[in-house]
Amino acid sequence: MQQPRLVMKHKILIADFDTHFARRLSAYFWDHGFEARAVHTVAEARSAITSWQPQTLFLNLMLPETNAISLIRFIKSQHVRVKPIITVMSKQSMPVSIDEVRQAGVRFTLLKPFPLEEALRIAEINSRTEPINIKAPPEAASVRELHLMNLILKQAMGKDSARMFNLLRMINLKVDGLRCSVIQWITPSAGVVLASNDDENISGHRLNLKEYPEIETVRVTGRSLIIPNVRTSDILASVQGKLQQTPFETMVLFPIYQGGKFFGVLSLRMQQKRPDDMNYIEKFGEVCSHIVSLALPPAA
Repeated sequence: MQQPRLVMKHKILIADFDTHFARRLSAYFWDHGFEARAVHTVAEARSAITSWQPQTLFLNLMLPETNAISLIRFIKSQHVRVKPIITVMSKQSMPVSIDEVRQAGVRFTLLKPFPLEEALRIAEINSRTEPINIKAPPEAASVRELHLMNLILKQAMGKDSARMFNLLRMINLKVDGLRCSVIQWITPSAGVVLASNDDENISGHRLNLKEYPEIETVRVTGRSLIIPNVRTSDILASVQGKLQQTPFETMVLFPIYQGGKFFGVLSLRMQQKRPDDMNYIEKFGEVCSHIVSLALPPAA
């Protein structure tokens, strides 16, 4: 008789000096099928990381004794065999900047206070990008992708007023991007940011599209556009001066249509990716642009 596969729960460590919040978040993860632990100091976090070996870490940017940077460096060192995917939790007024922790290797960031569902989305994405079954069958990856697309579709079809913002955060998490935005095209020189994953209040922000020639290129061609390096792109030649200090290197845009008419673009900005990753991002983004169209407000 064939032996059943050993199934391991995805392990999540929460390191936060706020004991009440850490325990509440831990219990929330348990309720949703994860195995979670809460610790409150750097020493406790180091011990749990080396002995318990969690796959995901939710880390408060400021911990007693020191800030999170020292713990992140410890995780990246050779002393840690299983290196968890790190999400930093912080308030906006922290002395250590989000850019600094990103440079240290942090994948995701959450600004407090945040809904627990936001942390759950990160945990779900992490658990589906890291294998959790010993000897998982080849079809497991396809099942994980279907589950993710189901989550994204549910978000797009929801009634929540923040559904577009949440939808873009899910997409951005999956591609490990720096920014994911939906930009509405009005005229060749005028556009509006409908939503962006990094700012819930940016909806309605007006853009001079002459400073974003990539959007007009997508409108004219009606096709997706991949710019591997923004600093050497001919399409962006007219705005090169503004791109020299940007934190992103790669840009990918997908056309969005509403009622058969060009509405705007789904724009992804990210650090440079491997060719295999870009092949996946291109196909994933094309599907997501169709899903985003389902979440658009009704045409006027």
